[in-house]
Amino acid sequence: MKKIALPVALFAVLAATTPAFADGGLPKIASLQVGSHTVSIHGDSPSLHTGTNTFTVEIPALSSAHSVSLRLTGPSGQTVSVPLKDLVVVSGPEDHSSMADMPGMAGMDHGTAGGDGAHSHDEGSFDARGKAVINTPGTWTIAVDITGHGGTQSAQTSVDVVRGGPSRLYLGFTGLLIGGSITYGVAQRRRQNNGR
Repeated sequence: MKKIALPVALFAVLAATTPAFADGGLPKIASLQVGSHTVSIHGDSPSLHTGTNTFTVEIPALSSAHSVSLRLTGPSGQTVSVPLKDLVVVSGPEDHSSMADMPGMAGMDHGTAGGDGAHSHDEGSFDARGKAVINTPGTWTIAVDITGHGGTQSAQTSVDVVRGGPSRLYLGFTGLLIGGSITYGVAQRRRQNNGR
């Protein structure tokens, strides 16, 4: 019983410190209202960091007649455009593509990235993904433009970018695990020495 107490305690600590991953989805880093559209921007980690960041943009009920662009403006005025590629779900009931039956084709991206932004892949929603390198920590502005027949609508919000490097959560968990293992080993050795 005592042998599993430490791993269980460590798992409980890890679970309590990572609420962003509790629902199984990507952490949301920003939400914007662009006209009548709610735009959710997700990242692969709970906060943006210096270095390469991956962004996933979700816009429900956006028709294929629209295009979307995403850009970031840094604290010194530098601008970083995020090239977006459509995410295609090939396993849904509305999929008519024969690519779904081909090995390794499920979940592949398609579409073009460029100045015009990515286009939605169906009439129900827009899902796109892109990577960008952020080289300066501080407060950045995320701007989303949605262009359609009625012109372009835009919105922006501020996000904090932290200095990149190993995750503090990872370092804390690793330190806790190593410290726990050392403490457990010392306790076991003392117990064995006292039993002699």
